[in-house]
Amino acid sequence: MAYLDLTTLDTSTTAVILQIQMEELEHLHATSKGKARVDEPTDSEIALQLYMEDLKRCNTIMADRAMCRSMAAAVVSDGRVLGQCDALERRETRDHEMARQMGGLEAFTEGVPVSGEEVTDDTLLKMQHLYVSPVDEDGGEGSSEGVGKAKKGSAQRIRCEVCHEDKLFFDVTRLSCGHEYCRGCLQQLFEMSITDESLFPPRCCRQSIIMKHVRPFLTSDVAKRFVARKQELETSNRTYCCSPTCSLFIPPGLIVDDRATCPNCKTVTCSICKCESHPGDCPSDTALQDLLHLAKANEWQRCFSCHRIVELNMGCHHITCRCGAQFCYRCGETWKSCSCDQWDEHRLLARANQIVDRRDADNRQPRAVQLEVATRHLRQNHTCNHQSWTSIGGPQACEECHHRLPAYIFRCQQCGVQACHRCRRNRL
Repeated sequence: MAYLDLTTLDTSTTAVILQIQMEELEHLHATSKGKARVDEPTDSEIALQLYMEDLKRCNTIMADRAMCRSMAAAVVSDGRVLGQCDALERRETRDHEMARQMGGLEAFTEGVPVSGEEVTDDTLLKMQHLYVSPVDEDGGEGSSEGVGKAKKGSAQRIRCEVCHEDKLFFDVTRLSCGHEYCRGCLQQLFEMSITDESLFPPRCCRQSIIMKHVRPFLTSDVAKRFVARKQELETSNRTYCCSPTCSLFIPPGLIVDDRATCPNCKTVTCSICKCESHPGDCPSDTALQDLLHLAKANEWQRCFSCHRIVELNMGCHHITCRCGAQFCYRCGETWKSCSCDQWDEHRLLARANQIVDRRDADNRQPRAVQLEVATRHLRQNHTCNHQSWTSIGGPQACEECHHRLPAYIFRCQQCGVQACHRCRRNRL
């Protein structure tokens, strides 16, 4: 039998076709009874049964399609009105609370939402195109006017900030920083943030991307894995099951009196030394002590929050750890709580030399003068928000992820750091 493409048919035509084919199959099934053993159906009977199941699935798809269209129609027809009513209610609530406070009365907001998200025209238009088919109030479903509107909207394309490809506008979302991400690039960012902690939380231009705001652009699998991993990545001092065959993350809620019980194998781990639970004080961890001795010999520092070992390759003593803690690299104390120097002079000079080496050969100033200018600039601009970038042609290495790019790199015009597109948007 020929393949039935539901996407090319309207609802009524598809319903008639499905009904006729199901009636024919039921007639064939009724006339073929008694020709074979019950426990040994013939090949034709199996084929009829499978085809009947396919038709039933088609019916289910059509029912879901009708429901989606109904939802889209409700959003398109009522979205603006509901948004205006919601905004009016919030404004009246705020006025009422302000009046109570001015009168010396206690504020009362229980059961009354004071904030919410407005349904924008852009959202309505995307809903109208995403939900299967256009909904036209005057011309009706499938009318020439409705189809014309759909084609006009579908032709609108937006360039993705990451892959620089032109995508259909309903496959692109605008983040809080103003950049546009297509479905594929946004999903890739969330997938990478699950395994690469330097990309967590997913962000662009230092502004976090809230998953509920972009949930329609993520597959169910990616969303579930992200939610499952989110608590682990948000926990600074993590405890994992000490059993080598398990090593599962133990949520803080399962840690009582420094004893962490694994939800998988029930092994109890000490949340202090991360080894098997024990009575009394923690025994000495020789491997950890060896690591700490190595860190001391190389002048590495340890984060006071998550206890990671951090090595400073460039920049000032202001360290922002992956866990979000900020501390002084020289003494390890919370940032701005000590009197340590801002820079190590050897690192400062090495960084200034690196910046001077990158400059154009046309710069005829003596190298000593260039070094002095670069050093002074680094001292004055050690805290950089990386707002202004310029592209540099030729093969270069990213100073964040250390990947080597064959064609070009981006350079911050303020601090001189070189970064790939991924790092400048999602890491720095």
